[in-house]
Amino acid sequence: MVLILLFFVLIFFSYREIFFEKNNLLFFYLLAFIVAIIDGLRWNSGVDFQMYHNSYTKLFNSVDLHNGRYDFLYLLLTKLFKILNLHYTFFLLGISLFTTFLYVFTIKKFTQYPIFALLCFFVNIIGFWGNNRQLIALGIVFFSIQFLIKRKYLLFVTCVLIASGFHFTAIMMLFLPICNMEFKRHDLLALVVFGLLSFSILSEKNLLWFFEINKDYFPHFHERFNSYKKINHIQIDPVFLILGIARKLLPVCFLFYFRKSFSKLDGYHFFLNISILSLVVYLWVKFNFVYLAGRFTIYFSIYECIIYSWFGYIVLKSNSKRILFLFFVIFFGFVFWKSISLYPHLFVPYNTIFFSF
Repeated sequence: MVLILLFFVLIFFSYREIFFEKNNLLFFYLLAFIVAIIDGLRWNSGVDFQMYHNSYTKLFNSVDLHNGRYDFLYLLLTKLFKILNLHYTFFLLGISLFTTFLYVFTIKKFTQYPIFALLCFFVNIIGFWGNNRQLIALGIVFFSIQFLIKRKYLLFVTCVLIASGFHFTAIMMLFLPICNMEFKRHDLLALVVFGLLSFSILSEKNLLWFFEINKDYFPHFHERFNSYKKINHIQIDPVFLILGIARKLLPVCFLFYFRKSFSKLDGYHFFLNISILSLVVYLWVKFNFVYLAGRFTIYFSIYECIIYSWFGYIVLKSNSKRILFLFFVIFFGFVFWKSISLYPHLFVPYNTIFFSF
């Protein structure tokens, strides 16, 4: 219930921000803080709660199978909180407040409509609450785009390497500088085709073969890919596949259609290119690693929170601004439902250390 209430509160303040130009940063900071607190106080809610909780409580007392494969910076952070003898809730609050600060700081730099961006961020990220390591890595990578867009590549690479110390999948974001280039339309089409052909080589079969012959060097990847494959027998639903493709095409079409209004905004070409890359990656994982689709695509779809917040810039020029806003509300409602629908029992009711909603 509290998550649904928060969703409608964010809608209300987004409407106020866009149509009445009430972009008071105080409300943005307050709402972001509320989101962080609700995330940080969860108990037996969100994905992988028991796994991370057990790893935290048993860190110095016994050998935990999960701790052996966790990334070293996450283990280092865990040890710091354990040495201070802090309850697991303080650990979750620390992670939540830190990552939310990274998003808040970055969102504020790229849009004048941060509450609308926060609404989009919330519906995208909620299904990942509980993935402690990846949430930290995702926040750091998101924070790093300001350096990438300003072409401060050393700072960008440093951030990505730090992020990969919390979750190794973040290392793939080292390829993001290609998204900071301005391409002509035919170049973009050629790159999409090249990307699809390249990803076809990185099929599930080929990657599993690679990890099998190199399992001494990548023992955890070999073990995890095989375990995911055994326990996940998710079939591709044609309807949801079409909806997924439409969702990935939406920001691309949005940025192309309103390019005259957006092209001068800071980071326009980056956000356009990463939206196209997001579509390519989505198709790759859907036909190869459907059981890992969300964990891969979130690195790209999270930028939609800035892209869609630019809707505010065109509202005053549109005769159908309220219809457009209603469209986004329905769309965000669908994303919100999709985020928690895979494991609804982990979010409804929403349990905190104090009470349930």
